[in-house]
Amino acid sequence: MKMNPCRPIILSAGLIWLVRIILIASFTAVSLAQTYATNGDPQLDGYLRDALDRNPAVRQAFAAYQASLQRLPQASALPEPMVGVTQYLRTPETRVGPQTTMLSVSQAFPWFGKLSDKEKIAAKEAEVVRERYEAQQDEVIHQVKLAYYALAFVDRAITITEEDLSLLQQYETLAQARYSQGQGLQQAVVKLQAEITRDQNRLDELRSQRVDAEAMLNTVMDRPAASPIPRLATPVRPQAVVDYGKLHELAT
Repeated sequence: MKMNPCRPIILSAGLIWLVRIILIASFTAVSLAQTYATNGDPQLDGYLRDALDRNPAVRQAFAAYQASLQRLPQASALPEPMVGVTQYLRTPETRVGPQTTMLSVSQAFPWFGKLSDKEKIAAKEAEVVRERYEAQQDEVIHQVKLAYYALAFVDRAITITEEDLSLLQQYETLAQARYSQGQGLQQAVVKLQAEITRDQNRLDELRSQRVDAEAMLNTVMDRPAASPIPRLATPVRPQAVVDYGKLHELAT
């Protein structure tokens, strides 16, 4: 039985590409693991993970990167062989008899180094797509943090205003009681009522701002804009440790 000498070479090339794709995918899983600072805030970390997992722009960028990896084996592969079939209307006579059909097979072979160059170009294009994917992740992280801290600021402002309003209402009740007993001034009651109205207007404004910030955060996480988000605790300001020597070295 005659063995085909080309088949082992094709199989080995396929195995090599399979190993390369597995290694690239493994490296990609490690290199694309996004790192970001949460300052020890588990709630912020959860929102960031949801956004990176659900955001349509991030998912689209990742799909484009996967597609660029799939094009790497194609870039270094030989062109597809061409098979031709010729059917004669008039059968030509040859020394072996009349010919009715002719089959032809052709295979194009690129010039030396051309396939390797195409593979290098495809690899560079895959790197560009990977950088775009990582840049899209960074942009989503930036948007989540902006919306999160804006929402935390509004929640803190609402809490302070509600506490102030509660105190003013207590003082207004006492001022009315004193005025009804003839021991207080009506001016004090009116002034407190004006402050209460100001706080109530401020609360309406802050609640409107919270709806906007809540919708922004939900949109980045690809959730309905009206999805409720619980009040956020005031973030703890991280301690900034600046090593001016390292900064100067890095800048140089």
